Amino acid sequence: MKITVKISALFAALECSAKKDIRYYLQGINIQITKPFTGMVYGTDGHILFAGQLPYDGACDVPLNLIIPTDAVKRLDKKAEFTDLEFDGQNYLLGGARFVPVDGRYPDIGRVIPDITSSTEQTPGTYNPDLLVRGRAALSLYLGVKPKDTFNFIQRGSDSAVMHAGVNTCLVVVMPMRADHEAPYAGFNRNFM
Repeated sequence: MKITVKISALFAALECSAKKDIRYYLQGINIQITKPFTGMVYGTDGHILFAGQLPYDGACDVPLNLIIPTDAVKRLDKKAEFTDLEFDGQNYLLGGARFVPVDGRYPDIGRVIPDITSSTEQTPGTYNPDLLVRGRAALSLYLGVKPKDTFNFIQRGSDSAVMHAGVNTCLVVVMPMRADHEAPYAGFNRNFM
């Protein structure tokens, strides 16, 4: 098996993957291929999820569900446009460098991505701003746009929010912060007294 994929899609997923986590299987990106010429790439840390289509060129005869470790992706040249993912029967290679796939089961992504038929009524929620910045960075990498671009953000109260660019190729899901209580806004005293 040898396929060629866009490097930007891999780095976009890496933006949302876990950095240091006891759940070792989240410390990498997941590639799933079940049909010819298009797979999916995922990255999550349990609080944020990137999901994007992964078009590829080449031959992939069998369904593929592979967790590529973080360090294997980081070795790639960010300035290059494409890289090869290979399996020669014994070794996996990414960009010509050998890696050992993470031995684990990636979470069921379908459980957290809201269905298109679900209610899209916006309900305000509380979200970690760091996650929103990472989500924007991931979408920017994937789409090849400036990191300062803004994206649609559908808030769903205590349910997951969706950040998207209005295309059907990628999205970011952000989990809300669970607060025991919310303090009411007391107003602003212009005199600071």
